Amino acid sequence: MIDTDTGREIAEPRVYLSCDACSWFPRYVGETEEEHAKRCSFAEASKNWTYSPPLLPPEKRKDATGEIRTFDSGATRDTDSGKLDYEGFLSPLTLPRYAEYMHSHRRQSDGNVRPSDNWQKGIPLDAYMKSLWRHLIEVWSLHRLETGERDFSIEEALCAIIFNASGYLHELLKGQDS
Repeated sequence: MIDTDTGREIAEPRVYLSCDACSWFPRYVGETEEEHAKRCSFAEASKNWTYSPPLLPPEKRKDATGEIRTFDSGATRDTDSGKLDYEGFLSPLTLPRYAEYMHSHRRQSDGNVRPSDNWQKGIPLDAYMKSLWRHLIEVWSLHRLETGERDFSIEEALCAIIFNASGYLHELLKGQDS
């Protein structure tokens, strides 16, 4: 993939190599960490380099219509036509509940608390799939049977499904660089 602003080739078409402090500046093919740091205002604070998905390829970041919207203040922006609508795609009810679920599962059986992004270090797809199925069965049984006491709530099980599906997708996207 070619960056339309600079004409340089970007490292991966679907996954950009960038410092852990940003995802806005894709790393170009052959670009060193030092070269990236000259372009990325966040790189100075970063010591780790990771693969991260791009927000959108550069050629798709610009509004396809070329139309400009003007706000009451006089400020202007491209229209949001064709841009991803994260605010509309995500729920302000489910994200905090999911974060509570994730936070409540940070304490390990040995008593230590793992970092919130510990799962991003990599979990095998088989582990995600087995856990996903266990929690899917929990949700299904609560949905279909609705009787008796359970060791789990449907909210907990749904959050576990989100975690495992998200982790599985994370590993798939991360693996596209190899």
